[in-house]
Amino acid sequence: MGKARRGDPVYANGDFALARRGREAVVTYYDANGKRRRARLGIPFAKRPGAELEACKKALDEFADRVHAVAKAQDDHTCGALWKLWLAEREADKLSNDIYEANWSSLGPFFANRKPGLLVTQDFRDYAEERFSKGRSSWTVHTELSRLRSCLQWAAKHRKIAFAPIVWVPQPGESRERVLSIEEARRLVAAALLGDPHIYLFTVIAFATGARHRAILDLTWDRIDFINGIIEFDEDLPRDPMSKAWRKGRATVPMGPTVRAALELAFKGRQTKFVIEHGGRRLQSAREGFANAVARAGLGTWVDAPTEANPKHRRLETDVTPHTIRHTVNTWLEAKAVEERRRQQLLGHAPGSKVTDKVYTHADAKLLTDAVSLLDADFAPLPKLSHEPVPEEAQNTPETGLSVPLGQMPVIEGRGD
Repeated sequence: MGKARRGDPVYANGDFALARRGREAVVTYYDANGKRRRARLGIPFAKRPGAELEACKKALDEFADRVHAVAKAQDDHTCGALWKLWLAEREADKLSNDIYEANWSSLGPFFANRKPGLLVTQDFRDYAEERFSKGRSSWTVHTELSRLRSCLQWAAKHRKIAFAPIVWVPQPGESRERVLSIEEARRLVAAALLGDPHIYLFTVIAFATGARHRAILDLTWDRIDFINGIIEFDEDLPRDPMSKAWRKGRATVPMGPTVRAALELAFKGRQTKFVIEHGGRRLQSAREGFANAVARAGLGTWVDAPTEANPKHRRLETDVTPHTIRHTVNTWLEAKAVEERRRQQLLGHAPGSKVTDKVYTHADAKLLTDAVSLLDADFAPLPKLSHEPVPEEAQNTPETGLSVPLGQMPVIEGRGD
């Protein structure tokens, strides 16, 4: 294979020059990043005047026109237009866009009409400072800008834009590996019970199964088997080779007494096919109601965060989120020395797969005996733990203030058979 000849080109159209590679005609040019490129024209190279040279010129001109057209289309794309295209691509792969649409409600006002090629580092710093001034956490802003970066990288990869700008993101903040104690978990369940019924149901299911926030919200009544006492988080659908939404496994979990009682009560008043509903509609997020329960449980602090639209706005400073429950359940299972395979079963990991959740090793020794108070001892994924039965009258006690099923409370000295 030969190399493109040096010196003046046989023919050029602006920055596009005709060259030769072996016997084949090629075009050399520089892309938007200043990188030298070479592309085949698909015809033999010719340098002497005649029909063959004219064919080379025509092929080069058509190639240059195509590149200019693509560059113009790329220059016309705004971040807002690219975000829509990106979410449409995700939707075609049957991936959920709920959280991305929520992110755009913050990113959109700042970036929707901006051209990617004109963005500089200070633009992203300005966005971060504005979000921090409104009390948003480092994790929140880091996540938002990281998703904008993913969008722009996708756009560059699919040639929607010439190149992806370098997106500056802040440090993600301190670790959010928060683990609730048994006492904190009891307070949270009790606080949820004092609020909206759907938040109580969400919280009970989360503690009883260790399921993800989205998995609980996606749960439908046809996957609640009261007869066999199981909750099927996986939808009974054939595997779709066109879908990329199968990456996270979801468990089939036995139904403990507490979650059964809550589900049976909710089933009587159901208005939709979804287990978690509010006002006759499917609940898209439990975060707001959950935050109120966290505040009632004393696990967060309300602080003033006035905005132009709402001078009386307040936000909750807390490290407890719906995913904290999943982390907590994982920790309790680890603390109780549950074998890996059974822990994967409860948390919805495929058999033999690598557990992606962080393995927690900082649980105190008290969890070894107290974890049974919130995880039902009859769960198949958990080992059978010997504990004395608690009399029915002890199920509602002033010490806890919670209504819990028989066998879920720690042994109370001086009580029992």
